[in-house]
Amino acid sequence: MTVQQFLIYILAVGALFAMFSCYRAKTRVYCMFTRRDKTIARKWAKAKNGERIEFNGGWYYVNMKRIKLEALDKGFNLLFPTMVRCLEFTYSSIWPIDPETGEAGAETPESRKNLDKREDIEALNVGSQRAFGKQKMGMAGGWMPVAMLIGIVASLYFNYQAAGKIDMLGQAINVLQELAMKK
Repeated sequence: MTVQQFLIYILAVGALFAMFSCYRAKTRVYCMFTRRDKTIARKWAKAKNGERIEFNGGWYYVNMKRIKLEALDKGFNLLFPTMVRCLEFTYSSIWPIDPETGEAGAETPESRKNLDKREDIEALNVGSQRAFGKQKMGMAGGWMPVAMLIGIVASLYFNYQAAGKIDMLGQAINVLQELAMKK
């Protein structure tokens, strides 16, 4: 593999990761959870009203009316900061903090998890639909086989290129051995 091929490969992988990062920023919400000891944990969630997030022994719910925009400058986005939709949660409420008032509801996530069984029934229905193949596959399920196929073809191509150079080296060694034996 030449240096040029290696750089093209690295740039292609970087471009694919950047596209995935942009896709995730558009379809997901970046949630920040403030724990009782004032530490902050972060997690991505689907950008859909009423979406349930399980975190730290409790359930939290996405409310798209309480979103604020922040620049994400961690990981790959350290090079290219991206504006993402954020929700802030506290340990004392299942709903995100309202950015205008700074308040959230008073119901705790632990009590909500113990009292509400509707989500369990919905999860059972979703699980049975997945088992019978009646539910649509997500983005990763639909594109993952294509991405794997492209990755396999690309790695076979690069291995073929490298193997061709190794065969040429072996042929050169054979020619040198024949010349040495003729002398």
